[in-house]
Amino acid sequence: MTSDAEWGKVLWDWLREMLPDAGCCLEFDTEDLMKLAQKHGRARRVKYNPDVHGLIDVEPGDEIWWWGVA
Repeated sequence: MTSDAEWGKVLWDWLREMLPDAGCCLEFDTEDLMKLAQKHGRARRVKYNPDVHGLIDVEPGDEIWWWGVA
């Protein structure tokens, strides 16, 4: 996993790339963000379990993005 400091720099650099085109609102593809987080050990795909992940609009067993490694 990437250190907190390195992850912060990577995330800031990624966001800064979008700022010139953002205008007053920053829009980005959350899938791209989660793939970046996964690359740096901050998120992963898991099978959705309502007991663990709370109630969201997906079916149990579907894959979701989950922050963290646990």
